[in-house]
Amino acid sequence: MLGLVFGRLLQLNTSRTFLSTMISAGVLVIILGKFLMLYEPVEWNDNFYRQGRGGTLLHSGIALLWTSLFIGFAHLKTSNLFFKLLEFVSKHITIIYVVQWVIIMWMFLIFGYNQLPILPSLFAVFVTSTLSFSIARLLTKKPSLKNTVMKPETKIYDIAGIGIGPFNLGLAALTAPVNNLNTIFIEQKSEFNWHEGMLIPEAHCRFLTSQTW
Repeated sequence: MLGLVFGRLLQLNTSRTFLSTMISAGVLVIILGKFLMLYEPVEWNDNFYRQGRGGTLLHSGIALLWTSLFIGFAHLKTSNLFFKLLEFVSKHITIIYVVQWVIIMWMFLIFGYNQLPILPSLFAVFVTSTLSFSIARLLTKKPSLKNTVMKPETKIYDIAGIGIGPFNLGLAALTAPVNNLNTIFIEQKSEFNWHEGMLIPEAHCRFLTSQTW
């Protein structure tokens, strides 16, 4: 619930003043959580997933502080490898999370649960993170343009005529001089034929000129 509240607040406002307030709040929540842990039973804090009020506040403060700091870093618009990595992780956090837990489950089979000293644990974290980021990168890599069929860009027309008959022919002639009017007239045949199959060879019109006046 705290995560939902913090996340919503950070979505609504990411100004520097607000982020500074959230960073200060994170520090205060960490201090409060640590203070409460001093007066709680020791067994409450033996399990990360079953902590008491103090432990919950401590980790909530760390999450708030961590999130606010990295959102603030993102506002710096600094282009380097570290920030590119943060941007990639932010965009693909779900797939990284899934891949990471698959790797962790396999590592449990090899090293056991909560069995490594501090230095091997740090090395395991490094290996797990590196593998997670690398696999996520491969899974989210965009295909090469050489193997991709380029789709034509979508263009919106004001008028579209299907078939170049007498009506659309006249419409095309009337709309041709109009500025800022996008029109398209589509005909399946390669050329326009007036009364195709109904004219005497070499004739251009089935009516006499005098009859059309």
